[in-house]
Amino acid sequence: MRLSRTVSNKSRFLFSLLAAALLLQFGCGEKEDIAGAPRIEVEQTARVKYVIDGDTLETEDGERIRFLGIDTPEIKKRSEDPPDQPWGRDAANFTTLLLPSGTEIGLGFEKGSREGAYGRTLAYVIVDGEIINALLLREGYGRFKDYGTQMEHGEYLKRMESQARVYGKGVWEGKGRLPTPKYYVASKNGKQYHDPDSDQAPDISSRNLVRLTEESALRVGLEPGRTVR
Repeated sequence: MRLSRTVSNKSRFLFSLLAAALLLQFGCGEKEDIAGAPRIEVEQTARVKYVIDGDTLETEDGERIRFLGIDTPEIKKRSEDPPDQPWGRDAANFTTLLLPSGTEIGLGFEKGSREGAYGRTLAYVIVDGEIINALLLREGYGRFKDYGTQMEHGEYLKRMESQARVYGKGVWEGKGRLPTPKYYVASKNGKQYHDPDSDQAPDISSRNLVRLTEESALRVGLEPGRTVR
């Protein structure tokens, strides 16, 4: 069964290019597919109702899914909550761009670790064969954390986190050994990404704003705004 989501042809082309790049970087092992990622069996499918924060979503069936192996910064959900942590809103909005309402997702599980705290289901979230948990870590929207769970694919997720650390992406901002890529801004409800110094940037509400690299913007099907060169 093919998992479906709404993406542009341009984005699908970029997925293919990324897969080829990762193949060159990681090679192809016995337990890895051509993109260098582990093969995780899809044991359940669901449709996204809405994204709660960067690492949690609710399905149309009312099940709350907590992404395995990643901890994204907290965001303010209730009036009594503390303010958003740095990069928390970015993570939540990026996950919303990746998994808009109605997206069909695959869920993979670790043996004996299907249920986490607060009654949430612990899972790898998979779309078009890509592990969203790993993508969020690679783009710096969270840190690896296993919460004591025995994870067969933990080392792979750590490698994805290390890529973000090397470039100082997201939560590792300014801490990398290599130059941080340029970040653009977009709205979680928009169709374009913009230069942060453009006239369009101030019009984006802080609750809807996400900072993302050009690669990530194209990945989720955003088009460059008129000021993007």
